[in-house]
Amino acid sequence: MLITVSNLFPRPDQPTRGMYNYQLFKELGKVIGIQNVCLVPEWKIWRWRGIRRWRMSESRIPTQYIPVFYIPFIGRSINWWFYSQGLKREASFSLKQSTIFFVPWIYPDGMAIARAIRGSGARLWLMALGSDTFHLKSPVRCRKIREACEQAEGIVCVALSLW
Repeated sequence: MLITVSNLFPRPDQPTRGMYNYQLFKELGKVIGIQNVCLVPEWKIWRWRGIRRWRMSESRIPTQYIPVFYIPFIGRSINWWFYSQGLKREASFSLKQSTIFFVPWIYPDGMAIARAIRGSGARLWLMALGSDTFHLKSPVRCRKIREACEQAEGIVCVALSLW
């Protein structure tokens, strides 16, 4: 089973969000069974109950929407931790050695799933996208990106070099 995790994916309130990931996941789903987890950054916790009930009727990709707390702007260096806690608390996937996670955005999503599955035996593949280079400028986030990359079995890059 392949589990994809991203906050960049179409949602009922933003149906065109993350169309690149939607297309990528749809094509992957033609080859292997896929389950998607969409992290929904939301600091208004009173909206979380509604987010948990979201369903995308036109999507052929089974998706669980998980609300995760985040702090806009000033929380950039710690939001991965909130994401990780949300995954541990609410994700419906099971952690087995045969489970493969594919996360197309190393920070914060990749760091969050790396932390959430650490020690489980589940396998992790990351994808570096252009905005990941922005986070490398911060020493704290750069360390977290390196930590996630070291845990990953492989890294798919859409550029010539990450470092």
